[in-house]
Amino acid sequence: MNDMRFSADSGHSSRDQNNKRSRRQSDDDDITEIITLDADSDSDTDSLESVSQWLKRKRPESITISDGPTPSTSQASQVENESKGEAASSSTDKILNMITLFIVEDLHTTSIVKDSGFKKFVQTLKPDLVLPTQDDILNNILLLYGIERANLLILLHSVDAISIAIERWTSFTDNTYATIKANFINADWEPQSYVLATVQLGDTNSFALLNDKVLETLKMWEIENKVVSTVYDWYRPPMDFLAPGQYQELGKKMCCFALKLQTAIDNSFNSIPEIKAIIDKCKQLVAYFLHNNVAEIYLHKYQNYLELSCDQLIQASSDDINSTYLMLDRLLSQKLAINSVLRDEDAIDGTRATELQLDDPEWLIIKEMVATLKPFQLAKVVLYRVKDHIDSVSVVKPMIHSFCTNFLSANNETTPVRLLKQRIREDLLTKFQLYVGQNEMTAPDYFDLATYLDPRYKNQEYMSNENRETIKRYIHDVYFAKNENNASKSSKLSMSSKALSILFPSAPSETANECLRYHNESEIDKNLSPQKWWKLNERRYPTLSTVAKRHLCTHSTSKSIFTSRNASLRRKNLSPQIVDKLIFLNHKLKFDVI
Repeated sequence: MNDMRFSADSGHSSRDQNNKRSRRQSDDDDITEIITLDADSDSDTDSLESVSQWLKRKRPESITISDGPTPSTSQASQVENESKGEAASSSTDKILNMITLFIVEDLHTTSIVKDSGFKKFVQTLKPDLVLPTQDDILNNILLLYGIERANLLILLHSVDAISIAIERWTSFTDNTYATIKANFINADWEPQSYVLATVQLGDTNSFALLNDKVLETLKMWEIENKVVSTVYDWYRPPMDFLAPGQYQELGKKMCCFALKLQTAIDNSFNSIPEIKAIIDKCKQLVAYFLHNNVAEIYLHKYQNYLELSCDQLIQASSDDINSTYLMLDRLLSQKLAINSVLRDEDAIDGTRATELQLDDPEWLIIKEMVATLKPFQLAKVVLYRVKDHIDSVSVVKPMIHSFCTNFLSANNETTPVRLLKQRIREDLLTKFQLYVGQNEMTAPDYFDLATYLDPRYKNQEYMSNENRETIKRYIHDVYFAKNENNASKSSKLSMSSKALSILFPSAPSETANECLRYHNESEIDKNLSPQKWWKLNERRYPTLSTVAKRHLCTHSTSKSIFTSRNASLRRKNLSPQIVDKLIFLNHKLKFDVI
């Protein structure tokens, strides 16, 4: 990953307060035109045109070398002093940029430069350093945002198919936001993901406001006619959320696969009393160790004594995918140390220990649950990969098929775990309509098309041969037949020539050959990148590759390793506009090549 570029000549370094204003006035006037933003402003009015005009004005003039005589001593001294001044200015610019990077990367507030602790820390490292002001930092962030926004606008203009992902989150100040991301595949077949906007919702149920904010964002980035799908992280949104009649611009709407998968698992937990009781008891046990200093100290003591890893217990959370598995797996790995603490009268009261103690049958169920849930944890690892191996919705149905076929069959487990496997399997098959292929389908859904266009899963093992043929015919009729009809209408062959073509048919047309060749291709290894395969074969499949790019750009999940709910925007309320820009730059810094 390349480092994020900060403009060294932006004119926003921290300089001596007596001369800073005069030296920077012209630059400030230019920057104010496009990026200076009042913290209470209701809108961001940056535009590609204004940013581009500003960038043109900021380009340095050509440097010419004079053919005149050598400068005098006084002139040389003046040049030397100016050089020293420029070096000092460059140093302060570097400090400004590094502190800006620090704030963007960890999502701190710009006011951190005013904190006494931060000042003492910096002065310990470099006593003569003059910290930039909060205004300097803010202007640098806004300048960088304006430049990178212009770059992204240019990139989005070159893309034909974009998938939108919406992720809701709550800050430490209990403000509800939604981050809107654009996912697409660029001309080099590289999966790309960019934050477009982060909008404040206020009420967590403000779906009508979110609808409008999403459309406003699409229009601001001029991509409302390029959206092929929208992935959101609500399992059951209100009926009017992204309603098809009103929001056609948002393409195919679908729930985040990771969330849908987790919902199926959680529903199965809650439907089996024995399983639910054990999970609740495990949560109480973990909470006791996490909130009781004495128990935590003794746990660490017994971990060392038993030569176990000194890992902290993990509490399950409804916000984290498969966190119940993580909780149970950690408990199982620390079983000996936990039981030792619960038997130690110096560590815990006997009555409380009895309430928290898990008996052998319960530990057996926990062990079987960990084995049952482990494949779903592996799926989470796959779904949350980034960069060149992002999995699209093409992985959804093959993954569900693998769960149901390879991991959810009864295997001599206890009755509660056998029932758990059965419930999860039934829920998955219902939610994802995996066996719609038992009867002849009228038309494939978005997932089936994406799976067929992924060379790793194109054989679609979960589907009947008849339905695979239906998908092939559907793609031909939708994406090839129109071109063939146009070519036929434009043909000027004589009647006799057309008759001869019918009587003596030649080889299939090029478009038919394209479909047939791809249909007969062998599947590639599951660990290979489908995007790289299409890049190598784009010339062989000029039409199919375009269709593949439209479907493989849709990510299987709206979640990401970047999770804005962990942002350090905790000490005070920032304006929604500044939150928007910080998260935009943070995402680019962590995951995008700039």
